[in-house]
Amino acid sequence: MLNARTRRQLREHKLLNFENHTSNPSQKLKRLRELSITGLGDLALIAGETTDGIQDQVFTSSKFEPMIDKILKLEFGLSNFPPSVNRLDPRRAQLCAMLVGKCITFLKLQYEFLEHDSPGLADIVLGQLSQAAKISNEIANKVELLNLRNVASKTKLEYLFNWKKVTEKDEKLWSLLYGELGVLFNIETINRSPDGRVLEFKLVLEYDDVIPSVTITINGEGNTATLLIPKGSTKIERELIVRKVNDELYLFRKINNS
Repeated sequence: MLNARTRRQLREHKLLNFENHTSNPSQKLKRLRELSITGLGDLALIAGETTDGIQDQVFTSSKFEPMIDKILKLEFGLSNFPPSVNRLDPRRAQLCAMLVGKCITFLKLQYEFLEHDSPGLADIVLGQLSQAAKISNEIANKVELLNLRNVASKTKLEYLFNWKKVTEKDEKLWSLLYGELGVLFNIETINRSPDGRVLEFKLVLEYDDVIPSVTITINGEGNTATLLIPKGSTKIERELIVRKVNDELYLFRKINNS
């Protein structure tokens, strides 16, 4: 919980000027982050461990709507965002897509209960709800991709993929590996290590040859990763760049201008 003094400082000076009104701004902001994360964890604990009788007085739309409006900056409307708010905002877009997905999952369960005697009608509506969730994810992913391409263009890097979301069908991953192997292949499986720092691929090459273990490993402090491809009695080794944005890890490679 925030103390009265901190709450007053935030209300009076807003976050943009908050650092100018505190004696130790870096420590104060760090403490704010820690309190915020702890507070969210406490809300999750209350939601998971208390009865509906208690939650009916806490987790209501009227109480949550003002907070959601503030988080998403919806109080500014669609065309009046101040300069301090990024119009292309992958963090908020991904948050929205996550909320839409979770809410639609719940609403589908509710609708199935309402229309359990009319399965045909229910299937049509449930399909529309699933499509809405899919479109939300597509919008958020497009925002994320365009933002990362903009970041890469300014740093002479090529964006590859999201570390957690990459799949066997990812075109950038396929292109990265094809550029090293020079032969056609399919990515049969992707496995992640328990600590989340290693991706391991099984490749099936044309003519049914197999490379059972191609790896990308995040190194040291997490700023680089190593691509390792066994090739006969040798191996191909390449360094990739890792960037952390809004708690997500993204892989890039340096652009070769030669």
